[in-house]
Parts: sequence; C-alpha cells; structure tokens
Amino acid sequence: MTAITTQLSTNSGTKTADGTEQTLGSTTNLTTGAILVLHVDTSNMVDGDVLELRVYTNDGVNASDRLYQFASFAHGQGSTEKVSLPCAVESGGRYKASLKQTAGTNRDYYWKVMQL
Repeated sequence: MTAITTQLSTNSGTKTADGTEQTLGSTTNLTTGAILVLHVDTSNMVDGDVLELRVYTNDGVNASDRLYQFASFAHGQGSTEKVSLPCAVESGGRYKASLKQTAGTNRDYYWKVMQL
C-alpha cells in the first residue's frame, strides 16, 4: 500500500481526543479516483473508554458529505488496529475520516489514511 501524499490534506498523525468530532484526513476534488482506507491504533484505550470512528464521502456533485461507515469501540481492545472498509472515491469526489471519544479519559490515537 502507498500512503497518499499529494491529494490528502493530512495523511497520518497522532490525534488527542477532546470529546468532539475531529477530522483526521480529508480530500477535496480528487484529480483521479482512489480507494482509501482508514487505520486507527486503539492500543491506548482502557476500560471505560468509548471511541467512534466515521468515514464520509461525497461524489463532488452533492453539497453535503454522506456517512459511509460508522464504528464504535468500547473499553480496552484486544485487537488494537482498526481498519475501515475500503472507500472508492471517484474523480472530483471528497473523503473525510474522523474520530470522537465519547467516554473515558481523552487518549492519543495514531492514525493513517492509505491508498490501495
């Protein structure tokens, strides 16, 4: 897999949760189509934590983004690498991935968006 470096405004990093929905990686008006996958490391989660991950997409024609995938994870995680479904984004389309910690102590999450 190759990391997207030219079409994502950000393609990897560490995000400290703050209780709000926070954008991880996003695109606007892709010049060519892409299949994108979000990876989030949840190894810092402990019992009492709840994390929500969202992926949005847009075909570039409609004004608002549409929720493509939602997942919620609670407590310490045995399998710490969370991976989204592959998301096909057509030329001119948009993509956005976000996280929101809704319970527990705000944690640091390493994340990356990869292109298949």
